[in-house]
Amino acid sequence: MKRLLVILFVSLVALSQINCASNSNSSATKTNSPDASPATPITAADLIESYRMEAPDGAGKYKGQTLAVTGTVSRSGKDYLNRLYVDLKTETNSVMEVHCTYNEDQRDAMSALKPGQQATIKGVCDGRLSTWVVLKDSVLQTQ
Repeated sequence: MKRLLVILFVSLVALSQINCASNSNSSATKTNSPDASPATPITAADLIESYRMEAPDGAGKYKGQTLAVTGTVSRSGKDYLNRLYVDLKTETNSVMEVHCTYNEDQRDAMSALKPGQQATIKGVCDGRLSTWVVLKDSVLQTQ
């Protein structure tokens, strides 16, 4: 009987820890959404340069932060993961771009952007992936 009570107690503690972890993860996701927090303004050139100077492991001082990135639209469409995107390029780096993925509810605003147009896009920085600095959950900022 004592052994059964110990197993029951340990099980309750474990379930409690799992529940606390899932609650803290969901609140972290909400605070990192682009609409929930103010955005740090930055140019695409400065963001790319910051990541170019660091190791290409995807980390960086902007990862997880909400940013308002201003740059020149280079292309848009669906990427290799079938996500909608707009890429922002710079005059100073012809290789790297800011890859802004967005949700279906932003399709009208984002698909209206044309190559060569200046735009400010707000989203959560997801770090570097190859030649992209990724901005997820992006929304177009009005100018």
